[in-house]
This record gives sequence, structure tokens and C-alpha cells, in this order.
Amino acid sequence: MLEQINLKQAKVVNVADYLEDSRDCLCVYIKGSMIDYTVDDQTEERISGSSSKPEDFAELWKLVRGKTGWVLDEIEQSANIFELAHLHPFTQENRISPPSS
Repeated sequence: MLEQINLKQAKVVNVADYLEDSRDCLCVYIKGSMIDYTVDDQTEERISGSSSKPEDFAELWKLVRGKTGWVLDEIEQSANIFELAHLHPFTQENRISPPSS
């Protein structure tokens, strides 16, 4: 069960633009808090997590370009924005990639 979802930050941290659009992707850092717990479907008993205390979360969402728009491809949980320094925007069309720091 996910309840009281509070989005505190969403920031695009990486974009890759290829000549072939089906290879395009972008990564978004998402930070927030929510109540997150698991309930047994049959007994309706809480199995894990708190049903009253919100917990902070940070995730990196990778989206890829699908035939009809952007599609969520992967979620990395416990993402730390400082660990994302290795990500750099890329465009194949102009052959431009920012220099590494």
C-alpha cells in the first residue's frame, strides 16, 4: 500500500539523444516521502512497513522513448544525487557530449 505520497523534488539529471529515436533515454532523480507497507491479500494483516509513519525515499527513474511516448524502463532505489555525477547529456545528432569534469 502506498499512501500520502509527497513529491519533494524531481530533476532531470541525464538525457541521451540518438539519431534513432528508439534509443533515446532520460534519467530523473525523484525525492519524496510516503507511507509504504505490505498487506496480506487474504488475511488483510500488515506484513511489513508502517501504516502510519511516512518514510523518505530517493530514486532514479530511467525513461526510454517508446512508439507512443516516454515509457518507464527502470527504477534505481536509494539513489543519491551526488552519485549521479558520472551522468552526462549526450546527443548523437550533433556529436556533442559535455567534457568530463
